[in-house]
Amino acid sequence: MARTAIREKVTTTSTISRGTTTALRSVQVTEDQIRERAYKIYLGRAARGRGGDALGDWNQAKEELQREAARMK
Repeated sequence: MARTAIREKVTTTSTISRGTTTALRSVQVTEDQIRERAYKIYLGRAARGRGGDALGDWNQAKEELQREAARMK
């Protein structure tokens, strides 16, 4: 069975104001970062005996990383 790799590049844009100048900074969250975070979420969920699924873990990881990236800039 052939497996198709999904390539995802997520861009979070945050607005930073300095005086009268506004700059847009683009922060990229990679698929590898999302995958690693989703795996950690899965491990924590499994250790606590909670139900869930891979897609939910993926979406949670993606959202967390995007929020963190936006705060860092």
